[in-house]
Amino acid sequence: MQRLMPRRLPPPPTLAPRRAVAPSAPADLLTVAIQLEGGLGDIIIAAGFVEALFLQLGACAIDVFHHAPDWARFVFRDARFVRSVLPAATHRSAASRYDIAVYAPQFVHYRVNNWAKLQRVNPAAAALIRASGARFEQYRGLFDRRPHLDALWSRLSLGQGRTIFANLSTALRFGRSVSWRLIRRPVMRGCS
Repeated sequence: MQRLMPRRLPPPPTLAPRRAVAPSAPADLLTVAIQLEGGLGDIIIAAGFVEALFLQLGACAIDVFHHAPDWARFVFRDARFVRSVLPAATHRSAASRYDIAVYAPQFVHYRVNNWAKLQRVNPAAAALIRASGARFEQYRGLFDRRPHLDALWSRLSLGQGRTIFANLSTALRFGRSVSWRLIRRPVMRGCS
């Protein structure tokens, strides 16, 4: 009878249900909000800083905020280091949702919302940002009053013969020497 009856196969082994394996990258992906100010030339100059920040942090998601998003989209349209460009009006409410919020009007100022994650993902960058914060404290008064001091700072610097400025407020290393030159513009009497 056993020959006529097919052998009963044992039931297939039951495996534990598969867990959805999420890639570890999104949990370790740093999110950065950068607020830029100024015109098209300021965005172009800041693009070097944004790229240097991306390279220093490793894989990260950078969103740029600017009052003229179309200008910023024009500059960053093919940049692999910028995820999106958003209007500056949304920065204040959105900045707290990012791991790092960067303000780069003149002096670069970092506000880290998640130090533990930054320290875990990139301890070297955490040390550089802490050092930058310590240097920034020297210039905090200028940063707080900067709209009123821009022209004064330039006139004083030109008067003392300083015409080359480097971005000393950031600890990031640029691949090449980055500096800007101020040019004395003639003052026309009677014009405001």
